[in-house]
Amino acid sequence: MTATCGLRRKSMALSQLPEEAYSPRTGLMMPSLWWMWVLPEWKSSSRTGQSARRTTAAGYSYQISKAALVTIKDKEGLPLQAGVHGVLQGSGEEFVVGYDGQAYIRNLGSQNTVEISLNDGSKCLAEFPYEQQSGKQVVIDDVRCQ
Repeated sequence: MTATCGLRRKSMALSQLPEEAYSPRTGLMMPSLWWMWVLPEWKSSSRTGQSARRTTAAGYSYQISKAALVTIKDKEGLPLQAGVHGVLQGSGEEFVVGYDGQAYIRNLGSQNTVEISLNDGSKCLAEFPYEQQSGKQVVIDDVRCQ
């Protein structure tokens, strides 16, 4: 018997699946574990590569990187304008601020400083802590750029 899982059709013998991934009672794969068998290998574009962890599950590998969705605001508390560029100091990781001042920043440490180049040519600095949360997207709100 084979199992088909996820968005990519990947057939494998049920004996190849870990016990917790397959329910013999229902004949279905557990939904919270589908990613372990359908995600292809990918690599982080980090320059340092020190903050990502590579893991292999059922013949596929994936990385967990230290990243967060950070909402950055100016001195007055207004979200930064979409399209401004920033750099994470220490690693050189670049990012772009999107709508509502949100930026997805990778390769974070426990304490971080970002430098953002504003549209008027000036720059501002913002500092924020980071704590990884297993199985969750880390969201950091109300970071002030001064």
